[in-house]
Amino acid sequence: MVDPDKIKKLKERSKKSIKSANITHYLLIIIIVIFGVFTVYIVYSNMASQKEKTVPVEIGINLEKQKTSAINSLNQMFSKYPDDPMLGVYRNEILSATSPNEIKDVLNRAAEYIKLKEYKENIKNQIKNICGDFYYQSKYALKMVGEIDKAKTIDEISNIYNKYYPYLYNEIRDFYVNKYITEYSQAQYLRVISDGNERLYSYIEFVDFIKNLDLESLKKLKVYEVKMVYIILPILAKNCGDIPKPGSKVIIYKLSGKNSSKITEGIITKGYIIVPDISYSESSSKSVSLNDNGETESASETKSVTYSLKGINFILHSAVIGKLNYYEVLQKLKNYGYRLNEIEDKTGIFDDKLVYLLELKVPSDKVNNLLGLSDKEVAIAKIK
Repeated sequence: MVDPDKIKKLKERSKKSIKSANITHYLLIIIIVIFGVFTVYIVYSNMASQKEKTVPVEIGINLEKQKTSAINSLNQMFSKYPDDPMLGVYRNEILSATSPNEIKDVLNRAAEYIKLKEYKENIKNQIKNICGDFYYQSKYALKMVGEIDKAKTIDEISNIYNKYYPYLYNEIRDFYVNKYITEYSQAQYLRVISDGNERLYSYIEFVDFIKNLDLESLKKLKVYEVKMVYIILPILAKNCGDIPKPGSKVIIYKLSGKNSSKITEGIITKGYIIVPDISYSESSSKSVSLNDNGETESASETKSVTYSLKGINFILHSAVIGKLNYYEVLQKLKNYGYRLNEIEDKTGIFDDKLVYLLELKVPSDKVNNLLGLSDKEVAIAKIK
C-alpha cells in the first residue's frame, strides 16, 4: 500500500516546483519588456538627437533660399532704376535678415518705395507733356517738380499737382500764343490746320483765333505762311447766291456730277455780273441863240436826240466816249448786281441764268487747281 504521507509530500513538492517555474517565467517576461522599452528609448533618443542636429541646418538652408528669391524680386522691382541707392540699402537688409518675416517686411517697404517713385515719375512726365518745349521756361513746372521730389506720400503729390495745375496751364498756354504771334508777325495771310480743318486767315484774324484756343489745340496747330495772288473766276448765280461783297471770305469747291471737293478758301476783291442783252435810251434837248452883226436876235430851236442801244457792251463804250451821258449811265447802272440781288430777296424771284465774274485773292499754290474751270464747275460757300 502507498504511504499517504509520501503522496502528500510529493504534491507539496510539485506545487513548489510549479510556483518556482511561474516566478521564473514572470521574471523573464519582465526582463524582455524592460529590454524592449530600453531599446525603444535608445532608438528614440538617437532619432531625437539626430533631428535636433538636422532642423537648424534645414532652417538655415530655407532662409538662404528665401533671401536669394527676395533679392531677385528686389532687382525686378528696381529694373527701371538700377542706379537707385535704395536698391543697395534694401539688398543689405535682406542679406542681414534672420527670419522670413524680416525679409517680407523689407520687400513690402521696397514695393511702397517703388510705387511712390513711379507715381512721382508719372506726374512729372505729365507736367513735361503739358509744357512741351517750354518746360525749362516755366516757373510753375520747376516749382511743382521740386516739391514733388520732396513729397513722402501719393496724397501729398496729388495735392501739389492740383494746387499748381491751373497756374501752369495758363502759363504754358500764354507761351504758345505769344510764340505764334511773334513767329508770324510779318505774315499777311496764313493757312491754319486745326482739328483736321483747314482755314485761311489774315494775320489779325489769326491772332484773334489762337487767343480763343485751348492749350491742347494750340499744341496741335499747324500753321503755314501763304502768298496770295489775284484770280478771276466765273460762276453761275445758282452756285453762288448773291454776289459776294469785297472782303468776303469764301470756300471754293469744284463740282463733278453730284460730288464736290474743296479747292481752297479765297477773299473776294471785286464782283461783277454778266448781264444779258439790255436796251438803253437817252434823250436831250438844245436851245440855240443866233447873232447877226453883233446884234442879238432871239431865236430858239429845240432839238430832241434819242439814243437807243442794245447790248451792255455798246452802252458802256458809248458812255465812255461821250455818246451817252457818262454820269447818267453811271447813276442808272451803279451797283446793278447788288440792286438786282436786293430785288430778288424782296420778291423771292431768282434769275438762275445769271453768271457772276468774281475777282479773288487765293493762295498761290492753289492757282493751278482753279485755272480752266468753267462757270458750271465752280461753287462757293460764304464764310460768316
